Amino acid sequence: MMFRILAINTLFFILYVIRRAKTPHKMRESTAMQVQGLLLLANCLILFQRDIQSFISRLS
Repeated sequence: MMFRILAINTLFFILYVIRRAKTPHKMRESTAMQVQGLLLLANCLILFQRDIQSFISRLS
């Protein structure tokens, strides 16, 4: 589980570094907030994956 969180955080960090290296423009604040929200959501889904899967299996 921790490997998945580390992997997705590393992926977002690499994308951030590549973007900073290629463009001199700063990211808009709203875009940065959306990316951070997406990263937070992805981390939560990874952390609670088993609970979410068991909840969904009980629904069907």
